[in-house]
Amino acid sequence: MVPVRLANVIVDEQAYAQQLRLQEEGGPRTFTILIGLFEALAIQHALDEAGERPLTHRLLLDAIGALGASLERVVIDDVERGPKGDTFFAKLVLDQGGRQLKIDCRPSDGIAVGVHAGVSFYVTEKVMDAVS
Repeated sequence: MVPVRLANVIVDEQAYAQQLRLQEEGGPRTFTILIGLFEALAIQHALDEAGERPLTHRLLLDAIGALGASLERVVIDDVERGPKGDTFFAKLVLDQGGRQLKIDCRPSDGIAVGVHAGVSFYVTEKVMDAVS
C-alpha cells in the first residue's frame, strides 16, 4: 500500500468534472480523480468543517460509531482505464471490535468520510503504477 495525502480539491462550478488530486506521502507520484461538483463540495465542506449540523458523510461516521465500529483507513484499490476516462474503486476499512470490515465506496465519498474522521488514505501499488 502506498500512503497518500489529499493534495487539493479544485472546484469549478462552471466545469462538468471537478478535480481531486492525491499525492504520495514523501514521494513524487501524484494523480487526479475526476469527481462531481457535489462530491467536491462535500470534501471541501469536510476540510473547512463548516456548519453545525452533520451532513451525510458525518452522519455515516456517527452510524459506524453507533454500531461499535470505527473507520481505520480509506483505500483506493482498483482502477479501470477506459476511452472515456478512468473509473476508480475504493473501500472504507472499518474495525469492529477487532474484526476488519471492508465497505465498497466511491473514492470521493471515501475521501470525504476520511477527512471527517482524520484517517489515513492509501492507494494500492497497482493503481499507483497505472495512473501516476
